[in-house]
Amino acid sequence: MQFYDEGLDSTYESYKNNEIDLFVERLVLFREGRLPELTELAQKSVSFKRLHFLKQPITKYLEYEYYTYLISSSLGEQIVVNNIDVVISKDNIGDFLLFDDKCAFIHDYDSNGIYKGAWVLQEDKKDLIKEMCDWYDLQFSVATDFKGLFKPDQSIVDRILL
Repeated sequence: MQFYDEGLDSTYESYKNNEIDLFVERLVLFREGRLPELTELAQKSVSFKRLHFLKQPITKYLEYEYYTYLISSSLGEQIVVNNIDVVISKDNIGDFLLFDDKCAFIHDYDSNGIYKGAWVLQEDKKDLIKEMCDWYDLQFSVATDFKGLFKPDQSIVDRILL
């Protein structure tokens, strides 16, 4: 996913408009909001993995995502990216998360990149989740750590990762 619409009052809009102080403020709030969820998962020893497909060149939106991923990875989420052009297709899935290989959370976007919601696969769909995990492992074997996407502004990184 190269872009999706988060609305006009979003963290992305502040980044896109080069309102860096507001962007950092919103990212800090994002981090504080994610902290309880990811801390609880870590305490339960639940693995938390994200695979994001993208195309080159890196868009402004993917630069923005990089900063949110820095926060999430600092809280324990494992995030990798893969070029969509080399992906072995799996039902047009572009962005999903796996929780301890027992639950999959699949993001759903329309053709304009508008986020429509998500759907969840849980333990009652073990065969499908196993298939997703195997597919993830295959994609992971050719994916790269998201930190190689681009060189971030270190002053932003320092402010959001306190």
